[in-house]
Amino acid sequence: MVIKMEILEQLTKYVLFTSHIENEKPVSLLIVANAESGKTVCIDKYNENEGIVYFNDITPWGLTKEIHKLHQLGKPINHILIPDFLNIIAKNQVSQKGMIQFLKSGIEEGITKIKTYGIEFDIGKTLNFGLITAITKDAFMSRRRNWSSIGFLSRMVPFSYKYKLTDVQNILESIYEQQYHTNSKIKLILPTTKVDIILPIEIAKKLRVYTQRLAYAEKIYGFRHQKQFQTLLKAVALSKDKNKVDEDDFNDLEQCLEYCNLEFNQI
Repeated sequence: MVIKMEILEQLTKYVLFTSHIENEKPVSLLIVANAESGKTVCIDKYNENEGIVYFNDITPWGLTKEIHKLHQLGKPINHILIPDFLNIIAKNQVSQKGMIQFLKSGIEEGITKIKTYGIEFDIGKTLNFGLITAITKDAFMSRRRNWSSIGFLSRMVPFSYKYKLTDVQNILESIYEQQYHTNSKIKLILPTTKVDIILPIEIAKKLRVYTQRLAYAEKIYGFRHQKQFQTLLKAVALSKDKNKVDEDDFNDLEQCLEYCNLEFNQI
């Protein structure tokens, strides 16, 4: 486990479980922090799980081609993992806009037919997927207004953080000892079918304070974020092989929600 990354690794696990919940869309996660903050390492740990489509770099054409291939093979497409989103948005404007529009559609309303870049096929049923990606704070801040205006930002749960100076020293000590060689993949036992999870309304209402904080920062109503947080609560229960959310599940998610904002709290 990467030093100080326990909370982010836990949230990433819950996000991956959201694609297995009945009547819910997979939640998407945007990790925002300074360079060398362990973002990429955390995402990489989960890239061998079922239903994962992993890209270091991709274009709209490449993504379309990969989805077409997986569709033909009958393989699930639950989450797309892109460790460094800068590899996507550093391209020309046409490619960048095309990719963001494609991701927006897949995350929210879903995709039923693809007809582009010389590829045409019907998916059969609506394909909704989640996105897990990361970006540096500076790169995010320069694009924040635009992403908010086109509705891309509200489609993802942001996770922002920074290190304490004492933790920077501890991480350096671990590097001296070459502890980074011990980082290993995380394999999850994910359901093979969608599972219906009960969420009591009184627990759902407790999420409102976190929804309001994020909605205020993004200058939106927060409806999407409330749904995302509720789906994450169900994912916590599902990860424990339960079919109903309880207070313990809320307490577990609450540790993650302290960083599901744009405030860059110390982790």
